[in-house]
Amino acid sequence: MLTGGAYSAMDFAEAADSVSFALSRNGSTSTTAVAVTKGAGANTLKVTVGSTVTDNITVTSGAAVTGAEMASAISTGLTAANMDVAVSFTTALVFTGGAGDSSTAAVSMTNFAFANGGAGAAITAAQFGFTAGGVGVTAGGTASSRTKTAKMVDHLVSSINNTTALQGKVLASTDNGKLRIQNLSTAELTMGGIGGAGTVTGGANTADVAGNDAGAAVQYVARSAG
Repeated sequence: MLTGGAYSAMDFAEAADSVSFALSRNGSTSTTAVAVTKGAGANTLKVTVGSTVTDNITVTSGAAVTGAEMASAISTGLTAANMDVAVSFTTALVFTGGAGDSSTAAVSMTNFAFANGGAGAAITAAQFGFTAGGVGVTAGGTASSRTKTAKMVDHLVSSINNTTALQGKVLASTDNGKLRIQNLSTAELTMGGIGGAGTVTGGANTADVAGNDAGAAVQYVARSAG
């Protein structure tokens, strides 16, 4: 997960008010652009994730968008774009990867920028809790691991095969006590959290499985529970 600095209310009452950034997952160099702007309606936000636009997300006051409202709005946009990242708020915005993400590299942010509409209170990077920078420049924040729960191989197989988003894309099975992942897609599959010896580590390393090739399915040794 990625935690920003302290958030303070932001003014999104003018059409040109915006913040934008890019998110990447599990140490990947591939990023997804995210932008938050004033919505079409009064006291609303618009969140654009990649090419997916979610407009008219209601807030109490467009001139003072709270951290909880910002977190909810961004989460709504990410969900609409089928990006498995949730945003929560305590005193700061917290970006958390899906249930399978337990690495400090699960979520990272770059390309943070902001713009002001000219009227009202000026937006600053510090209000959002991250650091503005050019393309490829980290936006800062504190990376931390989610609590890791050890599972037996059979439990991992059941969890993977019962995940709706993965059905028809990958197939998990046990092979002599090892976790075997078969890529059912024609595209190459990249999996995070796999060590060099094929062991599930939850780290930033990745492993690739060729597309639609049962013979190339890679076996991974899962940690035993306890």
